[in-house]
Amino acid sequence: MARTKLKLSTYYISMLKLSDINSVHFIGAGGISLSALAKLMLKLGKKVSGSDICYSQTVMELNEEGARIWIGNQPRLLSPLPDLAVYSSAVPQYDKELVYCRLNNVPTMERHEFLALCAKEFECVIAIGGTHGKTTACALTGHIFKCAQKSFCAHIGGDALGMGNLYYTGKEYFITEACEYKKSLLSLSPHIAVVLNAEIDHPDTYADIEEIYAAFDAFLFSDKNRLALANSDSVYYKQHLQNQNSALLTFGTSEHSDFILSDIQEYADGYFSFSLSCRQSPLLTVKLSIPGIHNIYNASAAIAVSYMLNIPPDTIKEAAQSFKGVRRRFEYKGMLKGADIFHDYAHHPSEIRAVIDCAKKLCKGRLLVAFQPHTFSRTSALFDDFATAFNRCDEVYLVREYSARENGCQGKSAYELFKKLHNKNSYYFDDFITLAKHLVDKLSAFDMLVVMGAGDIVKLCDLLV
Repeated sequence: MARTKLKLSTYYISMLKLSDINSVHFIGAGGISLSALAKLMLKLGKKVSGSDICYSQTVMELNEEGARIWIGNQPRLLSPLPDLAVYSSAVPQYDKELVYCRLNNVPTMERHEFLALCAKEFECVIAIGGTHGKTTACALTGHIFKCAQKSFCAHIGGDALGMGNLYYTGKEYFITEACEYKKSLLSLSPHIAVVLNAEIDHPDTYADIEEIYAAFDAFLFSDKNRLALANSDSVYYKQHLQNQNSALLTFGTSEHSDFILSDIQEYADGYFSFSLSCRQSPLLTVKLSIPGIHNIYNASAAIAVSYMLNIPPDTIKEAAQSFKGVRRRFEYKGMLKGADIFHDYAHHPSEIRAVIDCAKKLCKGRLLVAFQPHTFSRTSALFDDFATAFNRCDEVYLVREYSARENGCQGKSAYELFKKLHNKNSYYFDDFITLAKHLVDKLSAFDMLVVMGAGDIVKLCDLLV
């Protein structure tokens, strides 16, 4: 790509096409979404470089696949200069590599802008949004397409068993999550848009629930040719969308839904089966291999999308029943002193309650939960809801918050939340090592420990198992 010494305009950057780009540099390459996009670029024959603040399994895998990823800010390694630099939302504007690229007239894009650029390469874009469940729904949709031997790419915000965070076979379909943080979902122009639910989860982006609803509305309805699908059992639909848009397709337990959920049964402890009909015509009955009643909605969304794209019901059923889930979504990590240890990405009160409800059905002894709050602003905005979210577990252990992009003045700390918890069998720890030592003494046979959080609390599992 030819370079000039003139400052690159926003218009020029917006006109970029993936075919114009031969090399891409990723700042924050170890992140779940950026690493997936880096893998996609490698599959499309692009040169890939990148950096991250720490070494990880993901960084190692990218290097093994042909990328050149280094640790720390090292602008001197940007030689030759890439055609494009992509950075995650966690990267500050003063990042040395980002500044160096801009000073040298390298176009720069935030992750969501580059995701939208990649999506334009595909014939049909399927984007799945929602405060909860989009990773599982996206992964299951990809699994169905894989079993149906479709030409597709799945960009997943988690490590799906059997697919990872990027699965690519061709350019007919692009399946991706639509993240509402910083209104990133509005960068996408999907042919099929799905919303599972909508709640307050990013108070640093949205002032109130109405602003969240407005963002999801724009995602669903900004293009009149778009197929829009929503969960008719969600509060978002019942309080906001119902009777507003006749073009909207729905799935849920209501007989007025386009895809009707029925015969929901717990066929084993924590595992559910259900039937799905399309406009009153029976479609299929599925026994899910992933636990939790909330997953019937994630599965219904994936099934509905697949059916609308003419994948045979028998193929859909077989795929849905063989889907094993996503790592960090009630993932079994191992056993200690006869106690089972699970890890879940849950970081919102609704997610925490759903995981605890699922765990209670599977637990044969005491249920212990270790939780790391994620960001000060979320803890503050949902403070009272967090305070009651752990009521059904026998003991709860809070550990120092994962601040991510924030500082303490932006909300409330994990210790403040600990003092507010309604569960009287609660404890606070400043670090994982001290908590791990305590748990080694505390755990006994038949107990279940669920480690929850979207930060680095997975390290606690590594210490225990």
